[in-house]
Amino acid sequence: MDGMTNTECSWNFPVEFQELTYSKDINLFSVPESLGRVLVRTDTNQPLAIHKGRYTIKTNEDCINQMDEAIRAANIGTDYDWNITTIDQGRRMKATIDFRDLVVEPVKDDYIHFRISLFNSYDGTWSFIFSAAGLRLWCLNGCTTPDNVASSRNKHTASINVQQEAGKIGKALDAFMNQREVWQKYMGISLRDHRQTVEQWLKTRLCMYPTATSNLKYNERQHETLMRQYDKECSALGSNMWALYNTLTHWASHPEDNRAHDAITTRNRDMQIAKAMSSNEWKVLEKF
Repeated sequence: MDGMTNTECSWNFPVEFQELTYSKDINLFSVPESLGRVLVRTDTNQPLAIHKGRYTIKTNEDCINQMDEAIRAANIGTDYDWNITTIDQGRRMKATIDFRDLVVEPVKDDYIHFRISLFNSYDGTWSFIFSAAGLRLWCLNGCTTPDNVASSRNKHTASINVQQEAGKIGKALDAFMNQREVWQKYMGISLRDHRQTVEQWLKTRLCMYPTATSNLKYNERQHETLMRQYDKECSALGSNMWALYNTLTHWASHPEDNRAHDAITTRNRDMQIAKAMSSNEWKVLEKF
């Protein structure tokens, strides 16, 4: 596929199941397949995960080829680039497909183009997932929306329904193109007199630590980072909901100084923001 790049290691390496064994005294015993098999990356002999008998291998190559086939079947454009990242010796894979010619301009000289993200894993942490959203070209923010425009999740089976996925991609593009009206609406919602409300919303929705007690704690450093970015966006875009929206997308797409791998962090933040933007508090902000 044209325009394809890859980081960490080759994404289409060979994998196979191998027998699990255990030793007792000087004897070696086999583990029944129904209880577990080890999935091995055979080019490096790296064990990737242990799975029970019902697990079916869905290779990265299968995912990439089937999604490319679905994109071609959707017939939404041919000018797109692939970028594929593998994580943790190949246990997880993330791919993005950016469409250079599918662009909206919610405000003059501020362009957003259509992006599809694809996930797969060999260790069972990620199903075969694709989601479609936008990529803000001005500063390369990934534009998260409450429903990511469209998404699909598939268990590890032999193949996906290409025509069904192609239909989802086509609908996703329609929704993306119509998203411009929402972004333009955000520009007209003034938050100049609601800074404390914004600050509290960011704290409770994106900075709270999970706790089983009534003593709520939050990540002060993360909260300060978000507020600094919000002030920066307000300086460039005005004190409006568009500035708050771009604060969220900047945070999601800039995972620097995070302990987890960037691809894992951005995916988790996308999900967190989508949930936050579906909250009643966000709907209140939209009415200002």
